[in-house]
Amino acid sequence: MAEGRCYGAASVSPTPPRPGPPPLPANADPALVEFVGCRTEQLSLAGGSVSWLPMPPAVPSFLGHPRAAFARAGTAVIVTVRFGFLSLKLRAEVVNGALVATVEGQRSFGLRDAIERWVRDVNTHLAANGRQLSSITTDGHTATITKAPVT
Repeated sequence: MAEGRCYGAASVSPTPPRPGPPPLPANADPALVEFVGCRTEQLSLAGGSVSWLPMPPAVPSFLGHPRAAFARAGTAVIVTVRFGFLSLKLRAEVVNGALVATVEGQRSFGLRDAIERWVRDVNTHLAANGRQLSSITTDGHTATITKAPVT
């Protein structure tokens, strides 16, 4: 076998396999899949109906698909996701090249742990691929996330 890294499951290389990208909803926007898979450097998420957040099990399906709105709060972007008359607020910012996303308030509809786990996994995946986040911004209608090589 040639010298180098082998990232397959049956690897005999002393280098451990890179962590794969964290899971996304089956109907996730292809641009999100490309960004998380380290194939693009920038992602723009439009407000309105979203496919990047699954419907929480604790929220009745008759409330419809989640809808997002974005606002600026200092260096962070506040994402308000509405499920009918219910809402969830996330504070997202880039700190030292990593995404930090926290659910604000008490109601997370069972998503708080899943969001924290997903954020940890995406940061680990990006770092293993020599990438880090450089910014997250919003114009109020769209949130844009940019990544760059680890420096």
